Amino acid sequence: YTIQDGVISMDPTRSFGGNLYTKDEYADFVFRFEFQLTPGANNGVGIRTPMEGDAAYVGMEVQILDCEHPIYKNITKLQHHGSVYGIIAAKDDHHDAFKPVGEWNEEEIYAKGDYIRVTVNGVVITEEGYGNPDTDLMMNCRKVERAGAKVVLITDEFPGKDGKSQSL
Repeated sequence: YTIQDGVISMDPTRSFGGNLYTKDEYADFVFRFEFQLTPGANNGVGIRTPMEGDAAYVGMEVQILDCEHPIYKNITKLQHHGSVYGIIAAKDDHHDAFKPVGEWNEEEIYAKGDYIRVTVNGVVITEEGYGNPDTDLMMNCRKVERAGAKVVLITDEFPGKDGKSQSL
């Protein structure tokens, strides 16, 4: 990552830009930022993740992805922009919230306990409380059809799903 004109940037020709971490740890938070996609862009925001390891697997990662690009035609619902990678799928119409590739978008990630909501340009694209015992989602590795045709996969392979305080 580099800072160009006051903006944190990643050179899209590099395959991996590294990780940026917050100094403090957060359990409940609201994180607002702007992003601009390049064609085929793939990035993410690690939440509730330790300082070491791949955030998508040792914590949680909210996808930032040009998921309409042809190179991603075979990804699962759990990998689209706004999805909590491998855990919570973005809504089927999530792509309607985005401005065209190359334009700036606004995103908010809201996390309180087991509830996570992702909003892009004022539109909620992901929303789920996956640890709530009333939602019948606590079964290990169980797929559940949810309202709005969301598919959610819960698995103990994602330690950050318990809502404990870790880095953002």
